[in-house]
Amino acid sequence: MRELKSALVLGGAGFLGSWIVRALKAQRVATIVVDDLSTGDGSNLDPKDLVVSDVRSADLNRIMRERAVDVVFHLASRAYVPPSFDQPLEDLERNAGTTLMVLEAARRLRPSPLVVCASSAAVYGEGTRMPMAEDHPIKPLSPYGISKYAAEEYVRLYAELYGVPAISLRLFSVYGPGQRKQVVYDLLCRALAGQAPLTVLGLPDVSRDLVFVVDAARAFLDLAVRAPARGEAYNVASGSPTTLAALVETVLQVLDVELSVRFTGAVRPGDPRRWQGDPGRAGRLGVECRTPLADGIRRTAQWVKASAGGELAPVPVRPAGVVGERA
Repeated sequence: MRELKSALVLGGAGFLGSWIVRALKAQRVATIVVDDLSTGDGSNLDPKDLVVSDVRSADLNRIMRERAVDVVFHLASRAYVPPSFDQPLEDLERNAGTTLMVLEAARRLRPSPLVVCASSAAVYGEGTRMPMAEDHPIKPLSPYGISKYAAEEYVRLYAELYGVPAISLRLFSVYGPGQRKQVVYDLLCRALAGQAPLTVLGLPDVSRDLVFVVDAARAFLDLAVRAPARGEAYNVASGSPTTLAALVETVLQVLDVELSVRFTGAVRPGDPRRWQGDPGRAGRLGVECRTPLADGIRRTAQWVKASAGGELAPVPVRPAGVVGERA
């Protein structure tokens, strides 16, 4: 097991990055954050820990030389599928390009710090066997998935060629307080506003492996300490699939509201029909993502209400229904 005394978190002002910073601080790990604040929020951090800079700048090499950290958590990349269709070259640069720069900077240091790279289950594409272990076929459905897999391959190569200790973490559907996009946040906001019918993009039987952000952040730290770090990848998954219909039902139950529900049936490019991760490889190293869905939704709902300035008054309509019509 490694001892972590100091850490650099790239993209640490973002949703998951800021939770990783909290977890590091709780373990008294000296932490510095580099973030250009293009999507992150500096208010998530202690100002003295934040360096406002683009990781693609020359500052990265200087910071890594001067700080001499034990581990670099690399989350300074794009974390959203849709823009990759319109901007595939930028997506490749933001994901694979930044990862290559981090690995190059680590390679020049002796000893090289551990590099923990945030990847995505999007590398798998559509699930062909469930649960999806790390040896599942790689067939991305989006430029985003391809760029994330390219980043993983750089991680593997630098570990093999240069001995840079490095791992990739394939994140499934992370949600929780601080995330101002994606399906959980969107559903909570519209349900609290009393939208009727509650209109849900997609099909009721679409499934995702939902991971509460506190569990995901803990997985980064646990794997940083325990993984062999020879360029391997790990799923960060709960191992339990949740259908869109079940997610909607849980949201309504947690909020204690009654709303009719309409599923549009629309499917966005790049969205797989089914996802269920196999957490076994990480689990054998003590990683667990087991926060019950209702608990995670409840904690996220509390944050959504607080961030809106107080309690929102949802408007009960007709009895809830989760078998929606298709557009």
